[in-house]
Amino acid sequence: MLTVTVRDGVTVLHGVKPYEIHIGRKRERGGGEPAQIKWVEIEAVLPKIPVHLVRPDQAEFDVLGVDGLPATFKLRDGCISFAGCPEYFAPESPIWRCALLFKTQLAARIYDDVGGYLFETVETLNQLEPA
Repeated sequence: MLTVTVRDGVTVLHGVKPYEIHIGRKRERGGGEPAQIKWVEIEAVLPKIPVHLVRPDQAEFDVLGVDGLPATFKLRDGCISFAGCPEYFAPESPIWRCALLFKTQLAARIYDDVGGYLFETVETLNQLEPA
């Protein structure tokens, strides 16, 4: 159920799934099912990023943003997900740099909830199986 509240002049929607960014492997044309990302792969990359807190029992870790607030990265269903806050996309953002490092280190893609791919070229997108 969707509800709307207004507090101190701020409108808040409840019941809407938060916008998220995902780091995962996608099926390439003519290829088999891609391997899911595993926690052990994430652990191998963690020493290379400015991690604030790691919760291996929950398959989560936090990275501090430019504002000093943590962003939680969660491993769910073979991909890493984190909130799609606009401030995370700034070039100086440690959160965005972390996502790009995972993309490279895990041979993965960065995509959002609406099927948009980030940092891809026409050539690399043409390699993917249509959704």
